[in-house]
Amino acid sequence: MDVESVKSESTQEGESKVVTLLQLDRAKAMREARPVPGGVVSWSPPQQNWNVWTACNIDEGPLATSSLEDISNDLEKHHRSMCQNSQLYQESLKEREQLPVFSMKNSIMEAINENPVVIIRGNTGCGKTTQVSLQ
Repeated sequence: MDVESVKSESTQEGESKVVTLLQLDRAKAMREARPVPGGVVSWSPPQQNWNVWTACNIDEGPLATSSLEDISNDLEKHHRSMCQNSQLYQESLKEREQLPVFSMKNSIMEAINENPVVIIRGNTGCGKTTQVSLQ
């Protein structure tokens, strides 16, 4: 980093000069930056079924005309494809198998099925939250 130490200097009247802790190149860039006018965002009163992020009616588009079964099948197909083809997903599964809680899966599930309340105690990062909820 290009950071220089700065000593505070006082003027003859006893007032101190302004001192910046910013890196010099960043301070220079901020001084040279020109203000850019903001864009115009049109406003209209809230409307039913209007998706402001896509600027269209939520009753339009592919999801509006698809049945729940079609949507469910599409999501299932996408999930199956991700599970089979995603290298990142496969690596994540292998990492989960290394967590201490993973090896206790059967005893944890047995305790959950046999007891109304189960308290799981373990170190931070052992998989209590991420693994038990997936069992």
